[in-house]
Amino acid sequence: MAGSSTESLVAKCILVTGATDRLGRETAFRLAVNGASVLVYGRDRAQGEEIITTIQEHTRRRDDGNVSCGCLRDGCDDAG
Repeated sequence: MAGSSTESLVAKCILVTGATDRLGRETAFRLAVNGASVLVYGRDRAQGEEIITTIQEHTRRRDDGNVSCGCLRDGCDDAG
């Protein structure tokens, strides 16, 4: 087998919908910890920002733009 699964996620950008709750949140976290750039989308912007902070703390990727948040509900601000 050539390389680990972590290597296959490096330089990948993955959109995780439903990332502000349960399974989607855990999926976004694990993908980011394993090297992927993650776009976090869900219904609750505050929870999205919380998971982004958690990801940044665990991956030490604070200012590199590898994690971003958006909201799918009408009336939400655009992704930031």
